[in-house]
Amino acid sequence: MPARQDTRATLTYFVVLVVIGMSGGLLGPALPHLAEMTGSGMGQIAVLFTARALGNMLGSVVSGLLIDRFSGHRVLIVMLVLMAMGLAAVPFSQALVTLTAAIFVLGFAEVSLNAGSNTLLLWTHGTASAPWISALHFCFGLGNMVVPLVLIAVLAVAGQFAWAFWLVALFGLMLLWPLAQQASPRALVEKRHDKPAKPAPDPGLLAIFMVMFGLYVGMEITFAGWATSYGTLSGMPPQDAAMLVTLFWLALSVGRLLAIPLLRFLSPWVVLIGCLGLGLATALLLHAAWLPLP
Repeated sequence: MPARQDTRATLTYFVVLVVIGMSGGLLGPALPHLAEMTGSGMGQIAVLFTARALGNMLGSVVSGLLIDRFSGHRVLIVMLVLMAMGLAAVPFSQALVTLTAAIFVLGFAEVSLNAGSNTLLLWTHGTASAPWISALHFCFGLGNMVVPLVLIAVLAVAGQFAWAFWLVALFGLMLLWPLAQQASPRALVEKRHDKPAKPAPDPGLLAIFMVMFGLYVGMEITFAGWATSYGTLSGMPPQDAAMLVTLFWLALSVGRLLAIPLLRFLSPWVVLIGCLGLGLATALLLHAAWLPLP
């Protein structure tokens, strides 16, 4: 792809990740409103997180198969339409069963868009993808950071949370035209006839990476999903409780931006160990805040 087309495609993937972040980030701040809409308790409404996770797992498998066989941009277009349909359906899903089905569809579409955008960005930039991938995930955090503010504004203006879902759906549909007008990148095929074969990855290191990544994603989703509900149940005003999610994603997005220069000077293992130590220290400080003063 020419350089100008590469830039346009990259910017489009960035905006796609902002939309995905907004779509996925709505569930946590809107959870008390969804529980009230369906007449469910917090224990019952938690099934929505399970539904989204199941949709994520299925979408991860299906999206890879689709992008291998079809144009990547066409796959993204289909998933954007599916995501918009799910977002539009949520406010009309008055029963917990139908709401769970809508959230499952959203989880399927969101992770398909996420995996597809990451793959297409790798195909666009090849071995120079590292900083672009970090910037791409910053955009995901940006969407999560902004959407609680959108929900607060919608509640203040319209008094109904439904408009937040519909506005995000409209934002996603606006990307259909740019994706349809751009050529989709193709998979990079490396010629190996004159190069020595690369050694197979160490199974132990791969297992460590998978466990750490699984724990990280699990903690991220759990905190972001329940922070608003925790704040509301603790007596915070709904607007202040929603801001907890924004502050969390603001810090996470800043960390993703800082990772770009850090990885230029430090090895990935040093960055991982440092971030893990910082996370553990912060968790201990949060528990220490609950201890009685001497």
